[in-house]
Amino acid sequence: MIPEYLIKMTRRITPEGCDIVNNSTPVISFGNPTEARIATLGINPSNIEFMKDGVPLSGDKRRLATLLSIGAESTQTMSNVQIQEVIDDCYNYFNQ
Repeated sequence: MIPEYLIKMTRRITPEGCDIVNNSTPVISFGNPTEARIATLGINPSNIEFMKDGVPLSGDKRRLATLLSIGAESTQTMSNVQIQEVIDDCYNYFNQ
């Protein structure tokens, strides 16, 4: 079961005026916070987490979920299965 706060965080609407990478998904963590021994805080992931030279990363180059990789049209319409894919990619970030 996905905690409600993660569902809300993943489905949140991007505020107007924000420069967000097209087809990206919210990054809730880099790695699994339940297994972490050290934590750092960051504000925004780099656009290179999602694309290189303006092209979305795919295959073994992609480490974080994108709307394209999970087959979603928007963050607001993601199913719980798609949200779990976003969470899994974040939690497995360092395992790839």
